[in-house]
Amino acid sequence: MTNPSPLVDRREVRTIRLVSDVPDFTALYADSELTARSAAKIWAVAEIIYDNFHHGLGQEILETLPPIARPHADERFESAFASRFAIIAKRVAEGLPWLESIATCTADEMAVHIILSMVDGFDELTDPSWIEWLPAHEDDDQIEWLDDLLLQDTDVL
Repeated sequence: MTNPSPLVDRREVRTIRLVSDVPDFTALYADSELTARSAAKIWAVAEIIYDNFHHGLGQEILETLPPIARPHADERFESAFASRFAIIAKRVAEGLPWLESIATCTADEMAVHIILSMVDGFDELTDPSWIEWLPAHEDDDQIEWLDDLLLQDTDVL
């Protein structure tokens, strides 16, 4: 799958704010294989994608779906699929007791895959300076590793 064209978060008002502030990723992921910086980027990218769907920019994301899913991407599908990004953002913001719990269905798996494909370009999506306050780890930004860590089944891709 190719990386979709960058979706940029330049709005000061967010469509969603499922948590009152930026979560404490350092505390939430202190004992996790998922690093604080990786969790923060996944959360931020999920929110940005959700926002973009609700600002009419979801077509770029829908074009990254596997060819078998694209004919079914009508308005109802788009709305339901967009909600998966909000749900994933909320799960990451609350902490994942089991990393597999980030995705509980095929739609979640596809959404996580899309999020991870955009994590590499995080610096282009939004101001990354707040991430620098989180502790660095050698596994930060290891996208292939994140795929293996978070996705149980990639055969739908």
